[in-house]
Amino acid sequence: MPGHEFHYSRCVTDAPESLQFALAMHRGGGMLDSRDGLVANRTFAAYNHIHALAVPGWATRFVAAAEAYRAS
Repeated sequence: MPGHEFHYSRCVTDAPESLQFALAMHRGGGMLDSRDGLVANRTFAAYNHIHALAVPGWATRFVAAAEAYRAS
């Protein structure tokens, strides 16, 4: 998923093995050890900023996921 990483902070944790990441970074440091896209319950948080035009359909899928959550 093409994007760019931009941040002035760092993630600190005592239990990195308990974290679930969705992305492995090819370049950049990500949130922790070149991993990014922290997933917790229905939340996705990342330093990687998605280049929207490089990922066709992401907005449609995002809206569909929001609608499915609302309906649940």
